[in-house]
Amino acid sequence: MTTFDQQSIPCAVCGEESRHQILLSSNQLGSPDLDLRPAKMLRSTIKFQFDLPWFAGYLVKYFDWILLGMFGNYLYYHHARRKIIEAKLRNRSPQARQVAIEKMGGGSGKAVIIILLALLAAILGPALIAQW
Repeated sequence: MTTFDQQSIPCAVCGEESRHQILLSSNQLGSPDLDLRPAKMLRSTIKFQFDLPWFAGYLVKYFDWILLGMFGNYLYYHHARRKIIEAKLRNRSPQARQVAIEKMGGGSGKAVIIILLALLAAILGPALIAQW
């Protein structure tokens, strides 16, 4: 169970007091997610564990998704840039270069199969282990 309390806290700059909701305790039961984030009950109280503005709770909730998306875009950008430079070095004519870049592009069927197998193992793995 998660418990809260209301406390008056003075501002460090002007000294004016304002009431804030303070986290007293939270349930730590439950296993972490597959990405090792804390269990749902504890994770949902992160916005109360720090003195953050009201909108920061929404940012904290989706921060990991945003960060992983940005990191994925960063990796893909540098991968694509490297492939384009490689195509420019190997092909002098613009037409041959365009054909080479088109051949290098696209998705990999192997990656899709590997990701699907990993998801299947993550979903079914714990259930199969529990049955043994």
